[in-house]
Amino acid sequence: MKNLVRSYESMSPKNAALIISELKEDQALDLLGQLKTEALANILSKMEPDVAAKYTELLAEEANVQ
Repeated sequence: MKNLVRSYESMSPKNAALIISELKEDQALDLLGQLKTEALANILSKMEPDVAAKYTELLAEEANVQ
């Protein structure tokens, strides 16, 4: 998974956002949760607002559980 995360961090945020938006929710959440903060912010900013909001909520819930 680390190599996959690095691959997404090296992509343009726009391309990464497009691909992640098409992944299964659990896969996308796992990937987003492992990204560096800057990469995560850049990718979320390129997603449709409703998709970015959904993943932001899910990431926040996951952080509260841990």
